[in-house]
Amino acid sequence: MITPRSPSDFVWIPALVAALIFGFWAADRRVDRLDAVAAQTRGEAVIDGTSPTGYRGAVRDRVVSDVSGRSFEWIAQTQRAMADGRWRLRAVPDENAPFGRETHVAAPYRWWLEIVAHGEHSLSGMPEGLAVERAALIADPWLGGIFLVMAVGLVARVWGGGAAVWMALGGATMFPLAAAYPPGVPDDHGLFAIFALLSVCALGAGVARADSRSPTAAMRWFAVAGVGGGIALWIRPADQVPVCLGIGLGALLVAWSRRGAYAARPVLLPWRGWALGGGAMVLLGSMVEYFPDQLDTWELRAVHPLYGLSWIGAGEVLARLTRWIQRGERPQGFGGVGLSALGLSASLAVPVTMWLAENPGFLATESLAFRLTKEPTGVFAPSLGAWLQAEGMTFATMATLVPLVVWIPVGWIVGRRRGSIEHVSQLALLAGVLVPLVGLAWPQLRWWMLVDGVSLFGMAVLWAMVSEKRLPRARRGIAATAGGIVLLVGAVQTATTVPAADEVTLNLTEAESVLERDLAHWMATQTDGKAIVLAPPVLTTALSYYGGLQGVASNSWENTEGLLAAIRIVISTSRHESLALLESRGVTHLVLPSWDPFFSQYLADASVQVGDMFYPTLDRWILPTWLKPVAYVAPKIPGLEGYHVRVLELVDEQTEPAAASRLTAYFIEMGQLENADLSRQLLLKYPADFSALVALAELEAALGKAEAFAEIFQRVVDRLQGGADRSLSWDRRVSLAVLLARGNRMDLAEKQARWCLDRVNEKRLRALSNHGLFYYLALNDALGLTMEDDALRGLAVELLPVALRDAE
Repeated sequence: MITPRSPSDFVWIPALVAALIFGFWAADRRVDRLDAVAAQTRGEAVIDGTSPTGYRGAVRDRVVSDVSGRSFEWIAQTQRAMADGRWRLRAVPDENAPFGRETHVAAPYRWWLEIVAHGEHSLSGMPEGLAVERAALIADPWLGGIFLVMAVGLVARVWGGGAAVWMALGGATMFPLAAAYPPGVPDDHGLFAIFALLSVCALGAGVARADSRSPTAAMRWFAVAGVGGGIALWIRPADQVPVCLGIGLGALLVAWSRRGAYAARPVLLPWRGWALGGGAMVLLGSMVEYFPDQLDTWELRAVHPLYGLSWIGAGEVLARLTRWIQRGERPQGFGGVGLSALGLSASLAVPVTMWLAENPGFLATESLAFRLTKEPTGVFAPSLGAWLQAEGMTFATMATLVPLVVWIPVGWIVGRRRGSIEHVSQLALLAGVLVPLVGLAWPQLRWWMLVDGVSLFGMAVLWAMVSEKRLPRARRGIAATAGGIVLLVGAVQTATTVPAADEVTLNLTEAESVLERDLAHWMATQTDGKAIVLAPPVLTTALSYYGGLQGVASNSWENTEGLLAAIRIVISTSRHESLALLESRGVTHLVLPSWDPFFSQYLADASVQVGDMFYPTLDRWILPTWLKPVAYVAPKIPGLEGYHVRVLELVDEQTEPAAASRLTAYFIEMGQLENADLSRQLLLKYPADFSALVALAELEAALGKAEAFAEIFQRVVDRLQGGADRSLSWDRRVSLAVLLARGNRMDLAEKQARWCLDRVNEKRLRALSNHGLFYYLALNDALGLTMEDDALRGLAVELLPVALRDAE
C-alpha cells in the first residue's frame, strides 16, 4: 500500500547519489582505458567534417573492442542516419557486397545515440561523425544512470525509502547488472533492460493500487507497464517475449496466492489493460519501423504486428485464467466462450506463423548470448555449467549466483502465503518472471543481467515487508546483513573489473582490435577505400567499420546470403568456379587472418569433396595466376607476436613466371626468407623469362649471397643490352630499376626509373608494395627525378606508412 511519506523515507537520496558517483567514476576509468587503447599504433586518420564518419575517406579511428560486431553497426548506422538526415534505416550497403543487405534493428536505440551525439556536437563543435564516436563512449553509462534514477524513484514511491536504498546500492554493485552499461560498446541491450525491468516494477505498483481498492489507478499502472514492455519488445523481441511469458506465469502465481480464504473475494488484476497497452505499443512500433512500404514483411526476429496481436490475445486468456483460479468462474455463454477461444487463437499467432514460415522469430540466438557482459574482458562460455566446469567457484561465479539467495525467503513467503496479500502477490509476480529468466540464464549467460534486476526488486519488496511488520531489531539486523553480503560480493567483483588508471597493457581482444584498425586503414589507403573483401565475418565487419570497405560475409542474421556465398567460395574445388563467384561479388581482395579459424569448421564439413578446396590451398601458397600477394606488415603489438595477415589481390591473369616473381618479391619484403629460398626452384623453371631472372637476383641479394648475386646480376645486365626489358610490366620495371641501383649500375637504373616516371599513374602507384614504393621514391630522389603531377607526388607520399615516410 502506498502511504504518506516521512522525512526518513528520503534516506534513499544520498544512497542514490553515492551509487551514481560510483557508477560514473567506474565509467570514467573505462573511458580513460579506451582512450589509451585508441592511442596504440595510431595511424593518420584525417578529420573531415564533410565525411559521414568525421574522417577523410569515411574511415573510423576510435577502437571498439566488440567481439560481436554489433557496436560497429550501431555507430555506423547512426552516422549514416545523421549524415543523410533520415530517422530510420532499412539497408546496409557495406555487407553482402555488392548488393548490400536489409537491416531490422529497431530505431529507438539509434535515436538515443543521435540525441547524445547532437549534444556532443553542440557543446564541442566537433563534426557530427566524430560526435557519434564520442557518444558511443557515454551513451550507455548515461542509460545506466537513467535506469538507476528511475528504478530507485519508483521503488521509493511504491515500497518506501528503505527499499529504495537497497535498490540504489544494488543497482551500482550487483554483478553483472552493474557492468551492463559499459562505455565504448554501444548496444541496445541496456535500453531494452530499462523498459523491461521498469515495466515489471510498474506491475508491482499496480498490484499495490489494486489492493488499496483503487481500480482506476491500478489500470493506469498496468497500462503503463504494458506500454513499457511494448517498447522493450519493439527494441528486442527475442528478449522481451520470455519476460512476457514470465509475467504470465507470475500472474497465475498471483491468482493462486489470492485464492481461497486467504483473501475473501480477492481483487482481480487488470491484465487486459496490461495486454492492450503492450499490444498497442507493439503495433505503433511496427508502424514506425515499416510503414508504409514494408508492412508485408514476415520477419519475426524484429518487431511485427503479430506480436501485438498475440499479446492482446494472451491478455484475454490470462484474464480468464486468473478469474477461474481466484474465483472458480468459468466462461459462460456463447460470448464468453467465443472471446476465450478468440483470445487463445490470437495468442498463438506468433508461434504458428514461426512454424509455418520456418522463421526462428524470438527463439533466434545471437553472438552476445554467451557473454556475461559486453566488456571485452567479460566471461564467455557456452553455458553456466561450462563456465563452472572450466573455472570452478571463482569470485566472479559466486558474485553472479549469490543474488539467487534472495529467492529462498521469497519461495517460503509465497508458498506459505505469509505476509500481506499485497506483498505476497508482488513477490509471486516477481517469482514468475524469474523462472524463465533463470532457465535461459543457464545456457545463455547474458540473461543474468535481467536476473539481477528482478532480484533487486525482490529485495525491495522483502525489505518493505521487514519494515512494515516491525520485526525485532535482531531479525531486521539479520536481514540487513544477509542483503549486505549479497551486495558486498557484487561490489567487490564490480570494482575488480574497473581498470587501473595507469594500466596500458592490452588484453587479447583490444590488441586484435588495434591490429584490425591498422589493417583497415592500410587497405583503405592502398585502394582508395574501393576494396571489396572476402574475409571471416568478424574481420569483414571490422574492415568495413574502420576502413569504410565493403565485404561479403558478416555475422548479422540479415546477411545469411552473403555468408553462404563466402562459404561457397572457400569450399569450392574448382579455380574457375572460385574466380566466377568472386567476380560475381566484385571481390578485389582476400584477407586471411591467422587468428580467425571461422571457415575451418565449414572446410572440415566439406572435406568429403574430391579435390583441393580453394581456401586451404591459399594457406599453402598455391595461388592461381589471377591472385597477387600484397605485403602488409602488421605493427608490433605485445601479445600478437605470432599473428600475421595474408592479403591477396584479384588481378588480371598473369603469366606463371610473373606470378612466381611477384610471390618471391612478397616473401622478401615480408622477411619470409625461408619461403623465398624455396621459391628458387619455381623461378628456375623459367630460365628464359627476364622477370624470373630479376626475381632470382633480388632473392640472392636478400639472402646475402654476394657471389650468386654478382653472377645473376651480370646476366640481368647482359640480357638488358638485348632489350629483354620490353616485356616487363610497370611494377617489375620498378623492381629492375632498384635492383640495378643495388648493383651500382646507376646509368641503367636511371634509364629504367625515367621510363617508369613517364608512365606513372595512380593505379600503378597503388599497385606497388609499401617497400617497393619507398625504394622507388628513394631512387628518384637519388637520381634527382621528380613527378611533375603534384597530386601523384602527394599520393605517393601518402601511400607510405608513417615509419617509411619519415625514413624517406
